[in-house]
Amino acid sequence: SGQGAQEEDPDGYAEEGMRRTILPADFEEAGAISDDRINDLVVKALPEGVRLTVVMDCHGAGVGLPFSHTPSGWREETNPYHTPADVQLFSCEGDGGQSDLGAMATAFCDVLREHPRPCYSELWASLGMRCGTQPQLTSSQAFSFDRCFSLDDAVPNSNEQLGRSLRRRFPPRPRPV
Repeated sequence: SGQGAQEEDPDGYAEEGMRRTILPADFEEAGAISDDRINDLVVKALPEGVRLTVVMDCHGAGVGLPFSHTPSGWREETNPYHTPADVQLFSCEGDGGQSDLGAMATAFCDVLREHPRPCYSELWASLGMRCGTQPQLTSSQAFSFDRCFSLDDAVPNSNEQLGRSLRRRFPPRPRPV
């Protein structure tokens, strides 16, 4: 368990100049864990054909995935790091307060119990209604929202280039607290 936060991105890859972090229960002794670190340890080593679904209740935390789903479709990060595996992160947008704890995990499990293979558009809408806030979906692959969600059906790699694409560096701009 933990809370989402941010720290300066020393490489300037993140668009706001700040890396997303998670503050685990022992962060005062062990420190924050950045999305880049989670990506290095968990995501980058996964080969094509592997599926990893992550559900986080930490506002502002992430695993360093290049695509974010928006109401108008997929948006690619300015300096994406592309990997061949199919990795998806579901989270709830919110203020990170006590009322958010468990919101996405609970909503995710409830929706899948009621409808085990919804298409992504149905899953997205149901998660939004249950979370009470806009759901967030980031992914290693862009895909059609018409497809059905499955925990074991991996999207084939569609990234033309693997690794980091550096297009622009960004200075730090911390979000207001």
